[in-house]
Amino acid sequence: MVTLLIGTEDDQPLFDTVYSPEDLETALKKVAATTPEYLLVFELLWCPQDASDSLTYEELLTEYTDMLQIA
Repeated sequence: MVTLLIGTEDDQPLFDTVYSPEDLETALKKVAATTPEYLLVFELLWCPQDASDSLTYEELLTEYTDMLQIA
């Protein structure tokens, strides 16, 4: 599970909701194209954080009910 928190100088979203691998690629390209002057905050979070830990599919569904699976 990976979460990107991004804050920019604009009050409009940087990209739309991601529903597919293609949407994800487009969103990541927009993030990568953001200049340092325009970027206010960038934070990358992942779970589980311990490299030896893992979550089952059922745990993901239970703990992240708003999660959207990108296949």
